[in-house]
Amino acid sequence: MKPAIPFLPLIILLLFSCNPNTEKAKIETPADSSPEFKTQMGKHCYLKTMAHEPFVVNGDTIQFIDSTVLELKIMGEKVTGIYNWMPAEKDQAHGTIEGTIKDNIITAIYSYTIEGSDQKEEAIFKMETGKISLLSGQMEEVDGVMMIKDKAAVEISESLAEVDCK
Repeated sequence: MKPAIPFLPLIILLLFSCNPNTEKAKIETPADSSPEFKTQMGKHCYLKTMAHEPFVVNGDTIQFIDSTVLELKIMGEKVTGIYNWMPAEKDQAHGTIEGTIKDNIITAIYSYTIEGSDQKEEAIFKMETGKISLLSGQMEEVDGVMMIKDKAAVEISESLAEVDCK
């Protein structure tokens, strides 16, 4: 049996970046936010990986790893970036983020391609010390863009750990 050595760095990242907790969220004002966190202009990078149970095929050990990558550039109130959702065994979504930030909350349009189809949807992110959380809720289509119906009812759907930008 061959070891999964090529995947060792990703497995190590997994150990430090996974957060299985799902929690309710509210869009907080600065008074509710962590006192030490203040949004910094410039480039911010985030990563979440999830390793699946390894299995053996013809004597080789195979380990699938899902990844979510977010790279943001903040210039004043404007936010742009890349957001890629890359499950190992499913269709992947690759796209861009364009929006604004206020009180550590990013409200943006995520334009992406999945299964050969171009899509647009509203995305809300909450920046905190060492991580960023994607807030989601029930969606409705407005002029060809999927928008969050009730922003007061959003929940954290996933959190990504902040990593060094390369």
